[in-house]
Amino acid sequence: MNTHDRGTGAAASVVARPILAHLVLPVLGVGLGLLVRWAAAWVASLPFAPFQGLFELLEALPEPGSTIAAAAVGGAGGLVLAFIDHHYALGLAVSADRVVLRRLGTTEEVDRSEVHGVFLELKGKNAGLLEDGRLVLLGPRTEELVRVPCDLNADAVRRAFTEHGWPWLEADPHRGGFKRWVDGLPELSAKANALLKARAEALEADGEEDAEELRRELLAAGVVVRDEKKRQYWRPIPGDPDTGA
Repeated sequence: MNTHDRGTGAAASVVARPILAHLVLPVLGVGLGLLVRWAAAWVASLPFAPFQGLFELLEALPEPGSTIAAAAVGGAGGLVLAFIDHHYALGLAVSADRVVLRRLGTTEEVDRSEVHGVFLELKGKNAGLLEDGRLVLLGPRTEELVRVPCDLNADAVRRAFTEHGWPWLEADPHRGGFKRWVDGLPELSAKANALLKARAEALEADGEEDAEELRRELLAAGVVVRDEKKRQYWRPIPGDPDTGA
């Protein structure tokens, strides 16, 4: 899909979840609600079952009201899940001079002049869709300007950047420089160690936004960090006085 960049008027390549993908959850919710309604009589007749009282109440409601109510509740639950899914999904608009990233209700723009490399960190792959993957934009000092969860079609993401002349990389050229972090590493400054410790706590608490804020603070302290199953791996930014790299 192409739109026009508001700054230059040039066509921008947009990569986002298809609208139909967000409609699946409400439809499944309606189906689940109807299934629960149709199973209500059977569950209510059992000697014992979890939430049996709710099934008995549903079975006692007159028709067609009980079926409509079950479908409506299921559909509403699906809509809530679809909204949450949309909130966390990444959307990209890539043009020759910038990329716009939309996620978690925020918009971030990165100029092409700041970016010296773009790659997808693939942790799994299924029919071209990323599973727990990351989109990474590297800066001039090898710092990661952007590291964001990405479950978009991998080929579509690659095509959007390469068609506009961005420096696409097939893998992280600095992956071999990462080391696992443990508290109190002598190679790191006290500030960097404290930030990594706070970030470890944020990861344990599933505090994604806090972890991202601390990731950016670590960049300012000369440290690039990535995660694997809540374990942190770090590397120094070359030439940074805080890390001595």
